[in-house]
This record gives sequence, C-alpha cells and structure tokens, in this order.
Amino acid sequence: MKKIVPALIFAAIFMPACSKSGSEMVEICLAANSDGAAQNLNGDLNGVETAIRSSHELGLCLSSGLKLDALHSNRLKAQAVLDFVSQQVTYKVDETGTKFPAKTLKDKEGDCEDYTALTGAVLFASKVDFYLINRPPVNDGELGHIFLAIETEEDTGMECDGKRLEIGKRPAITSFIC
Repeated sequence: MKKIVPALIFAAIFMPACSKSGSEMVEICLAANSDGAAQNLNGDLNGVETAIRSSHELGLCLSSGLKLDALHSNRLKAQAVLDFVSQQVTYKVDETGTKFPAKTLKDKEGDCEDYTALTGAVLFASKVDFYLINRPPVNDGELGHIFLAIETEEDTGMECDGKRLEIGKRPAITSFIC
C-alpha cells in the first residue's frame, strides 16, 4: 500500500540551485503569465482546485525555474516547492477565499488554501500526483484547514481513509477529518 505525505514536510531537504533568485524567478514568471485573476475563489477544495488548474502556465514556469525535473523523487520535488513557497509568501490567516497563485505571489502573503493552490499549481505542472485534504473546523468558531499530500512508501504513523499521512510543522495539525 502506498502512503501519503503532505508537502508540508518537516525535514529540511535542500532546494535546487537556480540561476535566478526566487524573487527574480517570480517576477519573470508573473510577467510571462496572466492567470492571476483579481477576484478570489471559494475558500474550499473546489476553489483550490480551480486555482490550481487555472494556473498551469505559471506552474510550468516556476517548475522550470526550480529545476524540478532534476530531482528524482516526488518527495524532494514537493519539499523544494514548499521551501520556495515558504520563502516567497508570508503565512497570514484571512477569510477572503482562495487567491489565484499569481495573486498570492504578488501579495507575498496568503493562508492555507493560498499556499495549497500555489504549491499545487507547481506540482501539477510537474506531473506530481497529490491529494487535496480538507480538515473542517473541529469546534464552532474555529477555522478549518486545507493542505495537500503526496504518496510515499514511508511509514508515517497517520492515516486518512487507509492512506498514511505525515503532518509537518506549517501549520501543525494534530487531528483532522478527511
């Protein structure tokens, strides 16, 4: 049985060397792509999936700039993308819905669904399969959480519908509903 591990991996794995800095790469990719709509989408899995699928050209540009083809495992690719997103975007909770990845890069801030949409756009363009996961609010008045996960052969100790998950530090989740 394959297991899944979120792109929110806590192990620090090196990011591939780029000929351009992350900020320069973002500017080049944003200038070359016009898939950053001003209007936000729903802050649910449908909104995140729409943002990912609508941002394929941006994902391809970022994937190329990160040299993801040179990495030999989906886990290394996911970690490189997460490292890049974490360096380019400040995590800030909002309740405005899902931004398109280009808008998240322009704003330089976003929350879980924005991180997931941006990370997902790059992984999708890189042909890395992943799962979108929603953890609804546990108690009234709390926010839920959306993240993505990739499959791995490693035993992670966490399961959701028979799939093993590994949960990292950003943001920490101790219980969730799939």
